[in-house]
Amino acid sequence: MGSGSPQSSPQEGTPAARGEASLQARSGLTAEGLPRCGRLRLASEIQAVLAAGSRRRTPRLEILWCTNPHGLPRLGVISPRFGHSAVARNRLRRRLREHARRWLLPRLPSLDVLIRARPPAYAATLEDLRGDLDQWHTQLTP
Repeated sequence: MGSGSPQSSPQEGTPAARGEASLQARSGLTAEGLPRCGRLRLASEIQAVLAAGSRRRTPRLEILWCTNPHGLPRLGVISPRFGHSAVARNRLRRRLREHARRWLLPRLPSLDVLIRARPPAYAATLEDLRGDLDQWHTQLTP
């Protein structure tokens, strides 16, 4: 049943308790994320945009949008599997979310925007994805 030793094993306890540095990122690194109020989080919110939203397709993306009563733009990103790994899907999602957060959302009125990746988006460069989002934005605003 054990060595009968009163000492605990070296694996027990939290890293801070053992005097090791914490692996959490500092708040300055993570302060630029998309705020919770700027996200489409609930399945019902996403379903509402899918059902009632306008739709535009680019070669790599499908963009759906509708007005919202919240007074600020909100974003949702869908990256279907299409036979790709979770790593590829997450990378694509991060690229789309980051460009939308930095450039697109500050220029939009009160809209719910849902970006759905199409199969060619996985092989696209960041510039191609940005071009698709920019093209949609210029068509949205006259």
